[in-house]
Amino acid sequence: MFVVLDILILLLVAKGAGELVERAGYPSLIGEITAGLILGPSLLGIIEPTEVIKALADLGLIVLLFLSGIETDLNNLVSAEKAGISTALFGVVIPFVSGFGLGYLTGMDTITSVFLGIALAITSIGISVRALVDEHALSSPIGSIIITSAVIDDLIGILLLATLSAFALGGGLASVGSTVILALIFLIFMVTGGRRILGWLYAKVRRHASHQTAY
Repeated sequence: MFVVLDILILLLVAKGAGELVERAGYPSLIGEITAGLILGPSLLGIIEPTEVIKALADLGLIVLLFLSGIETDLNNLVSAEKAGISTALFGVVIPFVSGFGLGYLTGMDTITSVFLGIALAITSIGISVRALVDEHALSSPIGSIIITSAVIDDLIGILLLATLSAFALGGGLASVGSTVILALIFLIFMVTGGRRILGWLYAKVRRHASHQTAY
């Protein structure tokens, strides 16, 4: 019962804050995140992040990314590939160097400083997608560049994080090498074979679509 009440409070406050921010000319996402910060353990502590709320949050993020994938034109992503790659590289290098430098200058050890740099370099693709959906710009040229760069940014960040985690856990060069190789194999497969598989799946869904199919 208390979980249902917490969810109801979250929805009402987040929606209300989002509406206020949107009327002020900003994306409603800003108000919703602010509402979460205020209600959560960071400030008032009214809502505790229980397992049910975490599961619902993960489910909501999955649905958001799924819907964004449906609405995204793959041709636009391919056309934005060059701009997306250059944007992603700058979006990784500059935050990483800044975070590492900040950590090192404040007395952190090397591994902790690298972790800080990686944490700042990784982009939240869910936030990017939601902001683009609110602005109806998901399929626009700029939206395609942002999504492409965010995906590449996350792939690079996850690869760096996996490599550093293997080092930090004392796995040695063999563990680091296997982690990097597996990540590269997955990346190459998704870039090459993944495109063909997704294209085949989309074509198959369209052929079997009925009036009851939502998308």
